[in-house]
Amino acid sequence: MSANGTAVASRADEYRRRAQQCLEMAGTFREREARATLTHMAEVWLRLAERQPTQPVFQQQQQIQPKNDKE
Repeated sequence: MSANGTAVASRADEYRRRAQQCLEMAGTFREREARATLTHMAEVWLRLAERQPTQPVFQQQQQIQPKNDKE
């Protein structure tokens, strides 16, 4: 689950979402240094996303159920 309580398909998707948030915040700052810092943070999140395997973060595991001897 992400911080806002929604399910995340993969760690890479979460990192891409965070990169997008950084870029959105960068657009709200007038200070050039703040925008540059947030843009750099977005780039780092995207690099992290590229390094992640494509497996979902949450995988449901199948459990083997014992057979009932009465059947």
